[in-house]
Amino acid sequence: MNFTHILVKRIAIELSKKLEGCFLQEIFSSGKDELYFNFSNTKTSFGIKLIWAARSCFIFTQDVFYPKPTPYHLEFIQLNKQKIISIKQHQNNRSFQINFENKSVLVFKLYNGLSNVIFYKEEELVSHFRSSIESDLQLKLNDFDRNEINHKQSIKNELEAAVDFFESVNDYSKRHLSLFAFDELKHTLLQQNKLETKRCEQLILKSTQAFKNILLSVPLEEVGHIIMANLQLIKPKQTEVELLDFYRNKNIFIKLKKELNAQQNAEYYYRKSKKQKIELEQLQKRMDEATNKLEQLNYQFQKIDQAEILKDLKSLSSQKSEVKKQQQELFKEFECDGFKIWVGKSAANNDLLTMKHAHKNDLWLHAKGVSGSHVVIKHQSGKPFTKKAIECAASIAAYYSKSKGSSLVPVVFVERKFVRKPKGANPGAVIIDKEEVIMAEPKL
Repeated sequence: MNFTHILVKRIAIELSKKLEGCFLQEIFSSGKDELYFNFSNTKTSFGIKLIWAARSCFIFTQDVFYPKPTPYHLEFIQLNKQKIISIKQHQNNRSFQINFENKSVLVFKLYNGLSNVIFYKEEELVSHFRSSIESDLQLKLNDFDRNEINHKQSIKNELEAAVDFFESVNDYSKRHLSLFAFDELKHTLLQQNKLETKRCEQLILKSTQAFKNILLSVPLEEVGHIIMANLQLIKPKQTEVELLDFYRNKNIFIKLKKELNAQQNAEYYYRKSKKQKIELEQLQKRMDEATNKLEQLNYQFQKIDQAEILKDLKSLSSQKSEVKKQQQELFKEFECDGFKIWVGKSAANNDLLTMKHAHKNDLWLHAKGVSGSHVVIKHQSGKPFTKKAIECAASIAAYYSKSKGSSLVPVVFVERKFVRKPKGANPGAVIIDKEEVIMAEPKL
């Protein structure tokens, strides 16, 4: 809210009409940005709620008590059941104070983004609600009365002349909080969209470059043919040979494995050629999927950018959340030490988890030497996997394996990028490199 000293004076006057002679029943908070006050006497009840958002403070009131949220925390408990003597607006300032009969004072400092509630006892500061505003600890009670008027604070707004004052305050706060929520959600959705768009563009760029590099290189199958045509020229334990590339009529250098003979090296290149063809297919599929997703993201960006009401943005946000929820429901999900852990539900589901939904930097786990679920710890950028998370995931992998009945089970773990699936392998079957082993007790 845009508090001026005139508006705060009106608030103090209206609260005096409501609260003088009442008792403060309790003050409680819900987090650091919401504070509730409940007042009553034999005839009436009244509640005040302060919300800090959008670098400002908003006031809500109602003629009944505010219920306690879950969770909540009691604040300024020394003031519970204390009778209100008077309410005073500070001279030429955007603040007022509630005076209690036990010589306690509660100051409402309404300096927009620096708003706070400060508790004094016999003019000594006891505590304040927003502890992040450390400068408030230096404020004396008599500091709030000022001799000169700041004319910038005297600008009237729609609230200062309102007839039904508290109803107007509530309407104003709701309207401006809604605008803040709209701006925040729109900014968040646009930033998420830009980040996903950047990832898609980088994926397309890398995949396209890898695709071109393969196409521009000499086909591995042809390298195998060249070796087979020159078996007599290759000596044992050679690591490199220069041969005529009869496809292009020029010499090329071919790297060899010294532990293999000439024919075995040719077979090695034939095998690599088959894998390279699969890699080309995967790169093409990846580029197509990323291109389609990029088109969807561009469409979503336009929808978010053109949205004019909060309801439309929430609809777009819920659609995105639903897609994420559907993805997560594909697998069993656990959480340990701040890390999400996904677990395959079947052999086919293991393939889906490992080959489609796991990131290359995720940590992959599986009970060693027996069938069982694939387990993945989702990586977090800049945060290494903790020992506790690995041990937890290893126990889960042991639990969802054929060795569940053992007291301790060896579990292999490795980054997902070192897990590959051979062509034609059974569902769930993979080959892993550079694995480590941990002993784990089967449990959830």
